[in-house]
Amino acid sequence: MTNIGTGKYDFGASVTLRKGFDTYLAIVDLGYLNIGDPTGITYNNPFTYGVGFGKYFNDGNSSLLLYYQGYTEIISGYSAPQQISIGFNHQLNSQLTLTIVGGIGLSKFSPALLASTGISWHFD
Repeated sequence: MTNIGTGKYDFGASVTLRKGFDTYLAIVDLGYLNIGDPTGITYNNPFTYGVGFGKYFNDGNSSLLLYYQGYTEIISGYSAPQQISIGFNHQLNSQLTLTIVGGIGLSKFSPALLASTGISWHFD
């Protein structure tokens, strides 16, 4: 097969706690994933965890966030996915925010490199 995924339903839930300290931000998140098991494979349903620290600058219009994310073991005997990333946000105007994220995998079963960009549009 060349398709990605289990072919079964996957679902999860997480909670994120954020706390600002003047121009700094701390983030902690915890979650759980239930991964559907295709025929012949049994996945361990992982817990997810992450911690991040950020800094606002440019009068609060820009920010940087350093973030670590990991999982508990998904396949017995194989290292769990882990990654570290850094993200940049810049408010272009009162409704648009540009986001750029780059990162690296810290385990064999994580992406070697990751990149993402996007624009958030806030409706008033």
